[in-house]
Amino acid sequence: MAYNTNTTEAHHLLYIEFPRYYTFGQNNHWRKRQREQRFKTIGRIYTVHPSEGELYYLRLLLFHIRGAKSFQDMRTFDGILYSSYKETAEAMGLLESDQEWDKCLEEAVETKMPHAIRELFATLLLFCQPTSPHNLWGKYKNDMIDDYVEMERRIRETEDLPETVIERLYNKALEEIQKTLESNNKSLKDFPEMPLVDTTLVATESRLILDELEDDPTSLVDQISEKENMLNYEQREIYNEIINSVYNNEQKQFFINAAGGTGKSFLFSLLLNKLRSDRHIALAVASSGIAAILLPKG
Repeated sequence: MAYNTNTTEAHHLLYIEFPRYYTFGQNNHWRKRQREQRFKTIGRIYTVHPSEGELYYLRLLLFHIRGAKSFQDMRTFDGILYSSYKETAEAMGLLESDQEWDKCLEEAVETKMPHAIRELFATLLLFCQPTSPHNLWGKYKNDMIDDYVEMERRIRETEDLPETVIERLYNKALEEIQKTLESNNKSLKDFPEMPLVDTTLVATESRLILDELEDDPTSLVDQISEKENMLNYEQREIYNEIINSVYNNEQKQFFINAAGGTGKSFLFSLLLNKLRSDRHIALAVASSGIAAILLPKG
């Protein structure tokens, strides 16, 4: 760039073509080669992954812009100075459109649940390098929080939710996407224009408790009524004793001792669903993984 500032003789060259006609000699100056090269000199530029953001787009522009005298020149196209290398690359038509990923999400909205759409969006970020992920987020973020919205409406018993609640639900979706990215050693920070999780809107409760509150009470009620009729006499006696203790705030401990195959896991699952259907928090734990997977959210 300094050489192009001082002379116009190399303005027809790309950055990567410079070593073919010039050598970088003493005093850190470029010097024109004195004779024709017998073998073609190959210029090289370090590889940059698309997740590196602006660094990747700058590298892309170096392969297409000739005679740049400054980094500002690298952001200029057709007389317009753009605010980022990415915008310049888009204006030059060097980036593929996100039409394919847009269509993918559009189809998913028609057939998949919101949690599946959130997972799909995280997958696109991880493996597909969309050009403008923030635009895709803006277009489909309402579809990604439909389940959260429905739950809030049932809890508040109203169709109209305050804007502050909607913002919190957007943030909750971003939390889930961030969690998926982190499991693959990525983060929303790797996608510069994507909104980040607002920590001021993140609930301070334990993740276990937050997971408990995500249950859909209506779906649990349907399961309870059917399974309550399947309890035998002893199971029903235990079931009623524990439920009454909880609702009367008696703060008791119970120990159920019975042989394998007598229906303990069935009883425990019904107790958990009953309490969760009434918005209580019931943490199911066990002393082994095998025992835990027999319980809902164990």
